[in-house]
Amino acid sequence: AQHSTAQHSTAQHSTAHYLSVLKRLVCNVFRIDVKSSTFAVRLLGRNVFWYQNYYVMSFHTGNYRNIPYPKINVTLKKITSEHVAQSQTLHFFSENYLAKSAKFPNTYEGFGLWTDNGEPVGRIWVTYRGGSTGLCNVKTIDAYIGGVFVSEKFRRNGCCEYMLSNLLQYLHDRKNINTAYLLVRKNNLPARGAYKKLGGIEEALKPMLSFCKIKIPFNGFVL
Repeated sequence: AQHSTAQHSTAQHSTAHYLSVLKRLVCNVFRIDVKSSTFAVRLLGRNVFWYQNYYVMSFHTGNYRNIPYPKINVTLKKITSEHVAQSQTLHFFSENYLAKSAKFPNTYEGFGLWTDNGEPVGRIWVTYRGGSTGLCNVKTIDAYIGGVFVSEKFRRNGCCEYMLSNLLQYLHDRKNINTAYLLVRKNNLPARGAYKKLGGIEEALKPMLSFCKIKIPFNGFVL
């Protein structure tokens, strides 16, 4: 009886061990990642299926000349290489975009808002075809708008709408671009509302089967 009990205990231990090994193997090979903005299933280190919690918003450029001025006195200027030397504004104007625009000025452009005393208020960036950002590779569209930011103390003054409308008009008048795109989180209701007021059209990102190389419009952040 004791021998039988020992065999049974050994069998249980062996089964538990194999299950543990199998579990580790499955977790390393086939993994499900869930984040606030992403649901992804990974196989052999690659995304097999994923879904991003974003909307793509498209804008027709032009027809933005009558956008009201912000409620505060600000000046809109192009972000240039001089801001790279101003360490106190590096983070505000996005170090990543600044570095890229300094190296590839024809692919990345930024515009900032300043108060009369020189305090930075907001910034907005555009990536042209052939560029890439932390979120997407711009391959099939002419202009992707990103890095949209307004300091908290200056929000609800029309600054975001002012920057975006001026950029859309600039793309139409200076770059001969008729449509521009940006990404916005689905839970960012204030931003979605502001973009819709400017004529933005929401298009949900579709799930992506990247392992099978299935191409779906706007999938994989390849815009």
